Amino acid sequence: MELPIVLFSLLVVIKFVWKVAKCLKQKKYSRSRSEEVGKKLCRKSDLLHVKALFHPRSCTEAEKAEKTMPCCTSWFRKFVKPFPGFKFPIGMLITTFVSCIFIYWTTILLATGSDVISHQNFPQYIGLLTAANIFACLITVLCGLRNVYLVLMNYKRDMLCLYKGDKSFIPAVLRNCPPNIYMAQGMRFIGNSIVGSFWGSTFVYFVVYVPVALMLLTFRVLDDSDKLHLLWPRFEWLIYPACSILIFKVQMMLVTRFFVQPKLEESDEYEPLAVNNRTVYDIFSFFMLFLNASIGLVQYVKRILFSAVLAVFLIPRMDRSLYMRGYEAMDKCYTNYIGMILVDVAHNHPVMRVFCHLISDAMVTTRNRATPTTENPLYADIRPEHQDKKLSIAKRKWLLAFTLVRNPDLQELRVHRKPKIKDDNSVYVNVNEMAVMDAENSSGISDNMVMDTWGCVCRCCKNYKCTIPPNITTNIMAGIVFFSLVILFFGFPLLLDIILSSI
Repeated sequence: MELPIVLFSLLVVIKFVWKVAKCLKQKKYSRSRSEEVGKKLCRKSDLLHVKALFHPRSCTEAEKAEKTMPCCTSWFRKFVKPFPGFKFPIGMLITTFVSCIFIYWTTILLATGSDVISHQNFPQYIGLLTAANIFACLITVLCGLRNVYLVLMNYKRDMLCLYKGDKSFIPAVLRNCPPNIYMAQGMRFIGNSIVGSFWGSTFVYFVVYVPVALMLLTFRVLDDSDKLHLLWPRFEWLIYPACSILIFKVQMMLVTRFFVQPKLEESDEYEPLAVNNRTVYDIFSFFMLFLNASIGLVQYVKRILFSAVLAVFLIPRMDRSLYMRGYEAMDKCYTNYIGMILVDVAHNHPVMRVFCHLISDAMVTTRNRATPTTENPLYADIRPEHQDKKLSIAKRKWLLAFTLVRNPDLQELRVHRKPKIKDDNSVYVNVNEMAVMDAENSSGISDNMVMDTWGCVCRCCKNYKCTIPPNITTNIMAGIVFFSLVILFFGFPLLLDIILSSI
């Protein structure tokens, strides 16, 4: 079974070792100019990107055309958010494909191992453990695919920002690193991303499976012992965080009603940030000190729990740092992502590639004009290298006049003459009429750096509007785990009593 894998792996290793040995032997580590002739400097996607920058109307027409597309195609374009001329590099596509394979492979292995352990050790609870196993597998796969999708979307957003020269999303500690560090970091991105998918799937599975399985077992044991009714009175402790939330809402209502100045105009969305009744506001803040301290206690417990759970769900996210501002350089996975996109922009910027393509074509055209294969044999031997270096001004003017007389079409190409626009395939660009399109607005990519997924607005009955938060999926996953931990916290003393009584 493993012979084909070993054979092909050996062939790949031999091929790359042979290439490295060939480069070392010839002392040649890059392509020569003659080898680069057959390689295209500019791709079709680069031309489309530059065209979209100069002609924003074509993008708006494409957005209007989406309304007439089939429903499946329209929803797919909303999901992918395509931008004219943007194309994911082969490295990102390979990373995405292999990451999806690792997510599937890791989930299958964990599910199989948990099922075997459940059948061997807990045959009486096999139904509950199987349900927890299936639920953990679904959450693991959905979370993994969601992270892969978000990395692709944020990669596109970051690349479009870098195309415009905007590096504001890059932390200050990572903006001025030496080029060798960026290149080394970029080389490590694909490997780290694949391993991150494996570890992320593993941690998500256990963080979901263990609490959910223990919660279901707690319900089953308490129900078999006729002590399930004793669990509900223990939830009276939740009145403390409920009161804290109520106090928080009352504070918001009082501040909005008495301490915020009214809107300056009816069309304003929010009230101005100005305190009304400043003396009463200071007194109110002083007397609310102890209540705010109680709210802070609940908020810090929530901060600790949610930080631990969310960090597990966001482990594969190399496009965002898991550390706070100022400590991003310690997150090596994030620095590898930054190095990768900076190297990618330095070598694959569409505007740069199109510019180099135009310069290369102009050089080839000029070189072809200097060849002896001309229409008039009199000019066959007239080349820059054969001309006299000390050519007088009079002789130059005489050759210029003779050339223009024999070639009337060249008179219109003179620099001092005003060119006449003809109905040909030439492209004339007026800088004054140039309009550069906003890449983010046209592609539907939000500028919100904290957004980890997409949000939407649902309208019902033409009046009611329901807004779905952008990070709703992460909150639901964390809420499920948090609910399981609460059940375990209140049910563990009852389980301990049952175990001690049975002994």
